[in-house]
Amino acid sequence: MEEYDPESDEKVINLLTESYISVHEAFRDNVPDNLNSGSTCTATLLNGHRIYASNCGDSRAILINKYRKITVLTNQHRVDVESERQRIIDKGGSIRQELNPKTNELG
Repeated sequence: MEEYDPESDEKVINLLTESYISVHEAFRDNVPDNLNSGSTCTATLLNGHRIYASNCGDSRAILINKYRKITVLTNQHRVDVESERQRIIDKGGSIRQELNPKTNELG
């Protein structure tokens, strides 16, 4: 990538977004049982002193510095996370399996 400029963030975000959409469409079009299947992905890109991190599914990116300080860079996309459940519903999706609040298991 080129040196950082004010448009770099937008370029990287667009590139990552387009990549995830492309993989999603290929998965949807080529996996026979795609309604009962899924995937997870985490990607990070280091550009100079900037770190870009993205994820989908039950995965996350973390950064551990030389002092062993841990920084979580992404959020998991899981239906047991209330904000994710709401995001799915707000986008017109539905959740077919419910978590048992006592056991935190699907059922």
